[in-house]
Amino acid sequence: SFYTVWEGRCPSLKGANMSLPDPAELIRQMATDLNAHLSKRGISDPRFIGIRTGGVWVAQALLKALNNPAPLGTLDVSFYRDDFSQNGLHPQVRPSELPFEIEGQHLVLIDDVLMSGRTVRAALNELFDYGRPASVTLV
Repeated sequence: SFYTVWEGRCPSLKGANMSLPDPAELIRQMATDLNAHLSKRGISDPRFIGIRTGGVWVAQALLKALNNPAPLGTLDVSFYRDDFSQNGLHPQVRPSELPFEIEGQHLVLIDDVLMSGRTVRAALNELFDYGRPASVTLV
């Protein structure tokens, strides 16, 4: 399932009567779907990683909805983006924090939006610098 939360305005929808889903209900449904997906694949102890900045709060909310006390890893992919030379350094770059090994682990990589795939590609490039995961599930 794809979950989209619009922040701001989409010019093509200007004037459209549109209601946004309840974020708490979205998180609950995402947690249910993710649990089912991981169970189906036989993954019982995944490592969760939020992509800064928007993916971190989503990851925190998912862990809470899953009643999962596992540590949360965070990635700041600023230096790994292919548009770094065009956009320059974001003023709030933070270090990535991965309180667990990446090598051989099943990872759940979480971001708040998927558009061009550039951020996810940058995150995967960074993760592979830490090790080779067994699998990566994108949320």
